Amino acid sequence: MEVEYEQLPDDLKRFNGCVMNLARNALSEIDSRYVDRMDDVFRLESLKLSHPSRTGGRVPDPVGRLSPEWHKTLEAVLDVYSAIQTLELNTELIGAESSDEKRFPVGALVNYHLSNWWPNAQAVVEKSGVLIKYVLRRAGMPREQSRPIEDNIMSELDALQVALEKRRDPDLHGGPGNLFEAITEDGLWESMVALKASPEVTVDGIFEEGAMRQRSRATYTRRNTDFIIRRIAEIVKKLSDELGCDQSGYSLRNSNTIEDLKKSS
Repeated sequence: MEVEYEQLPDDLKRFNGCVMNLARNALSEIDSRYVDRMDDVFRLESLKLSHPSRTGGRVPDPVGRLSPEWHKTLEAVLDVYSAIQTLELNTELIGAESSDEKRFPVGALVNYHLSNWWPNAQAVVEKSGVLIKYVLRRAGMPREQSRPIEDNIMSELDALQVALEKRRDPDLHGGPGNLFEAITEDGLWESMVALKASPEVTVDGIFEEGAMRQRSRATYTRRNTDFIIRRIAEIVKKLSDELGCDQSGYSLRNSNTIEDLKKSS
């Protein structure tokens, strides 16, 4: 399942726009004419018109590039979005049917996708933290101003990470809370021991029960996925507010009117 960008929470889209606006300001300091020209090219081509600065299908390059630090920041924006897509796909697969029930029992697939869900969920949180740190360093704030903001935001991400860690451990490392506690809860160990039940029979039986519980597990992970993405959006909203971004995050500047552009084409 691919997550449409427009389906993301508004505060997350606003933050992404805010980052792009900061990068755009940095690029304007390098080559403001290039930024204005790209505005014109974009708006003309949205009208199916060709901009006169295009040569062989290309527009001229800027006189300089953004810094490597800015490139890392912009890469981090895409990295977070990609991580969210992966988490969404993982969540959908927990509730999906098996293409070959004999080779891939639904219960086995549910267990497999559930075990992958936890690290994918953590990746969203951790990569969001990396992005936030990059943005704060690119925002041009004095360190004494940005440090308290970073500490506050990172503490909220840490709390979210701790909550995930508590739920992750049984699934990845064993111990209390693992899938096979159902045998103990149902009082089945004694009869299984008396019958010398093999691990294969036992695991297959649990996977069959996992298939019956698939809907509840899919509902559970969907609720958690939505919660994580919503919390990330709430956290980055605070940074957007600190950076003074408006509700749209950023907008293309109108250097010329549409009529002027048509005349110049």
